Amino acid sequence: VVHEGAPDLVAIFMEEGDVWVPLGEVMVPRGQSRRAAGKTSLAFVDGDLLVTTAAGHVLRRRLHDGAVVVSSVHALGGEEWHAACGLHHNPAGTVAHLRLRKSSSAHFPELLTTSMALFAGTKSAAAPVLE
Repeated sequence: VVHEGAPDLVAIFMEEGDVWVPLGEVMVPRGQSRRAAGKTSLAFVDGDLLVTTAAGHVLRRRLHDGAVVVSSVHALGGEEWHAACGLHHNPAGTVAHLRLRKSSSAHFPELLTTSMALFAGTKSAAAPVLE
């Protein structure tokens, strides 16, 4: 859950019986400007939490121990990033990320895929697969 009163914090809950109980919290990555991330997208990938922001930051954190698997920013900047999800049947840990690319007269949706291995410690270049 991301609450509008605390947009830089993701609260994680789990179901125990018929009650939801808090499991933990994850900070939403901030950009280089240190401002709030703006729109945040959440997804679950093979037992991990995938947090992505409108600025293109990608954070993957293991839920069972809280360790950060990947935290980086897309090398392709200046775009409006939207939801992301993991592609579960790819052993390389591929992520699909939706963005809107602005031209002089319109926005064009693009679906880009990136291997999470490319994010490990470096900025990633993503290759468009659908325009």
